[in-house]
Amino acid sequence: IATDAGSIGISAVASHDTISSANKINAHIQSESINVGQIINRPDIITTAGFDIAFDGTEHHKQIVGKGEGTISHLTVKNYTYNDIALSIDIDGNTYIGNIDINDENVDMSALASITLDNDEKQIDATLEVPFINLSQLNLTDKFKDYTLSFMSDINFAGSDIDDTTGSIRIDNFAFTDSIG
Repeated sequence: IATDAGSIGISAVASHDTISSANKINAHIQSESINVGQIINRPDIITTAGFDIAFDGTEHHKQIVGKGEGTISHLTVKNYTYNDIALSIDIDGNTYIGNIDINDENVDMSALASITLDNDEKQIDATLEVPFINLSQLNLTDKFKDYTLSFMSDINFAGSDIDDTTGSIRIDNFAFTDSIG
């Protein structure tokens, strides 16, 4: 698919197993470079991205089981280009487990999240590890030019709706360090 914003390649194969009544899908989407900011009308925040993402899954009795993996080869946000962001997701019915890893000269971050969407109760558990991030070099602030931030965080929430949700956010090993150390 070619647009003014760039091009995207999409391929998908779907099949139906008549014996098990399962539907199978194998999909792949990729782009060398597409202007996401133009598409979402936010060129002031995000501009181009390149990605290569694949998904292989099965649907049986309205339950999806599958795995997706990919790489965002480049993503420019606020005039800073992140490279080689690794993504993965595992889906097993109502449970989704995803991972994002960024290892860059100005940010090292790993996020792992599990989301369960049962009918009665939803649950979110996430871990965020940030050994270092330089917010100034990432153009997220013009302050603290010679400082890095590091922390670990655990996030847990459960409930059937927003009114009865309980949970916690815990931040550990928080450090705000100047370039001298």
